[in-house]
Amino acid sequence: GRAGSALASRAATAATVAVSLAAVGTWVLGGARFAVHAAAAVLNQTTAPQLQSTWFSSTYWRVAGVAAILTLPFLFAAAVQALMRSDLNLLLRAALGYLPLAMLGVSIAAPVTMLLLAACDQLANIVSSASGGAGSHFLNSASGLLAGLTVLARSPFIAFFLGLLTVAGAVALWVELLLREAAVYVIVLMLPLAFAALVWPARRVWAIRAVELLVALILSKFAIVAVLSLAGAALDTTGHSFTGLVAGVVLLAMAVSAPWALIR
Repeated sequence: GRAGSALASRAATAATVAVSLAAVGTWVLGGARFAVHAAAAVLNQTTAPQLQSTWFSSTYWRVAGVAAILTLPFLFAAAVQALMRSDLNLLLRAALGYLPLAMLGVSIAAPVTMLLLAACDQLANIVSSASGGAGSHFLNSASGLLAGLTVLARSPFIAFFLGLLTVAGAVALWVELLLREAAVYVIVLMLPLAFAALVWPARRVWAIRAVELLVALILSKFAIVAVLSLAGAALDTTGHSFTGLVAGVVLLAMAVSAPWALIR
């Protein structure tokens, strides 16, 4: 009697633990599917920051006014540097060359940035369409496979672990795409200050680094789409198997790290 009740108690405890683990696994996989869907939706959106809207342009031209004032001390610093080097050409280049170039850069920064963003979206669409839309296709296929991941893996722990990895990768990708759009606003807003430093040779590198960072941010979406297209092609080649899903999760992690590698 006691042995039977003990066995029954252990069986009940094991069943409770199994049900709890299954519930946790379902919860994690549900979160993974939501995160993947959200990342796919953001990835499919056309990047179009409203750089010419009133709310942005008003702040931008205030910053440009501050930058115009800062050109005076920068030009004075260039004059001091030219005096120390006994190089009149340095001052002439700063006043007659780089100063007009800085003003031109301030006036065309927003339109050129919008053109570059549109061109990057077109390049991403070309890569994605060339692989059958494999970038967003991978995310959508991964979302569907996550529903049957426990069956594919034949192990609740593996399903739980891959679900966590997918959640982490999809959320990181989602946040990166949103941060990219916000960072473009911030960098373009600060460009007038960087361009103002063009007249001072010692700080000309500020403008170069700002433009490099902006270009890297713009191209980061292309890098993400290219890696995800590769992941989608790998998933199709392996026949939507568990191995293909694992390879896709690894490539998803590489897509998350691609923008950082591009910026570096």
